[in-house]
Parts: sequence; C-alpha cells; structure tokens
Amino acid sequence: SGAVESIEIGSPTNRGPGGFVQIVAVGDSSGRVHLWTPATDTLRVLKTPTVGKVTSLAFAPQGTILAIGTCEQILIAGDPSNCTVGSTQLWDVNTLQQTGNSLRARSGYVSALAYSADGRWLAAGTEDNVITLWEMPEGQERFFRPSVSSYGVQALAFSPNGKLLASGSGSSRVQLWQVPTGQPFGDSYPDHDDTIVDLAFSPDGARLFSASTDRTVVIHDLDTQRLVREACQMAGRSFTEDENERYLGWFTALIARVTGWNQCPNH
Repeated sequence: SGAVESIEIGSPTNRGPGGFVQIVAVGDSSGRVHLWTPATDTLRVLKTPTVGKVTSLAFAPQGTILAIGTCEQILIAGDPSNCTVGSTQLWDVNTLQQTGNSLRARSGYVSALAYSADGRWLAAGTEDNVITLWEMPEGQERFFRPSVSSYGVQALAFSPNGKLLASGSGSSRVQLWQVPTGQPFGDSYPDHDDTIVDLAFSPDGARLFSASTDRTVVIHDLDTQRLVREACQMAGRSFTEDENERYLGWFTALIARVTGWNQCPNH
C-alpha cells in the first residue's frame, strides 16, 4: 500500500441485529481504500480502477455508499501527477462493488468531495479549480464551473438545508455557491493566511467554520437576522448598505440587500 492521502469517517449506520456500525475509510497513493470497522477491528481493502492516488472521500448520508475522488486519465503515461480527467467513483462498502459509472469531474484530480445532508447533491472540487455538482442518485450534472480562486479546491461543505455550498481554496479564500444553480452567493472572502483544509456548517446553519494550514479556525456568523437586530438596537436606526458591509460584513450586507433585513422596525 502507499502513503495516506485522504481520510473519511462514516456516520453510524444501523445494520440490523448487529446494531450500529461505523466505518473509517483511508485512501492511499496507490489507488486503494482501506475500510476499518472499529467495533470489530476488521480491515478490508478496496482497489479502485484508477491511474493514481485516492485524493478525496465522502460517505453518503446512509453510510453504505462511498464516493472516491481520483484520476481517470493522465497526460503522460506513468506520471499520475499530470491528471487531465478527474473522476468520482461510487462504491458500496458492504459488497466492495462499484455502483454505476464514474462521475467525471472533467479536469484535474478530485481534491474535495461533499454530500448534502439528504444525499440529493454530490459536489466535487478539483486541483485545477473546478467545482462540479451532481444530482443523485442518477448522477445528473447540474453545474460545472471554475472556482473563484486559484491553487485548487481543497474543501467543500453543504449547508444543512442543502441550499448553499461552501468551498475553500489553496489561496485561503472561502466562497458560497447557490444550489443548484451554481451562482456565487456574494464575493469570496479571505480570512486566513494559508490553504483552507476543512469546512463545516453548524447544525442550524447559523455558522460556518473554516480551518486552515495557518493553524487557525475562523467562525463565520451566518445568522444575519440576529446580527441586524442587534445592530439596530445599538444604533437606534436603520443601517445604510455601506454601513452594513463595513460593520456587519459582506455576507450580512448581501442578505440585507436581498431581503430588506437592513430596515429596522420602528426606525
């Protein structure tokens, strides 16, 4: 086996009389995925038909389907670093069989994968800055577009309601995308000094957490209604659009423009 390239922990899944089972998946540089079940301390190995390393992993919410990001086609034979067609393969972790055809990301290694909470959407980001969204289980492509920043898409996360997709890049920027249109939801914003390596929404969707190799975690408050209410109470009047962006941030200013939340009651 090769070096570790990716790790994903599945949600506990009810497997009948045996109770709940949780699987840890580890992808390596030789195209293999190691499936460890801690409850029984058993290890199984899944060999993907790939030309390179397993660069990303994501379990579907039900915990039995594993999305595997890798490379399908390379530019120079024998050199897996030159990936021209990234792919996402779907595997059943019970049978160790691939389900359906690979989903092509069209370009570059698939460096990030994410499922929405209801399993309807699967998103992939590549090392050459492309984000693809598929509607599952048919695998219908809903959008395919370049990311807004450079140095590859390194992290993806869906909001709990599945209406927003957050992406993090190697250039330290976080971007929100509308699902399923793929339109940017406001401008990207840099709150880190280095690569974004992980993203997560709070269960209520009110906060977005971003982690970076600069050894920081930034908490982005997305509860714009609460922020505007507090600002109104402090100011005693409605904020202008410029004041919204200056004091409450670009995300709150964007929501305020769309919804009118910047208009304080009785002011």
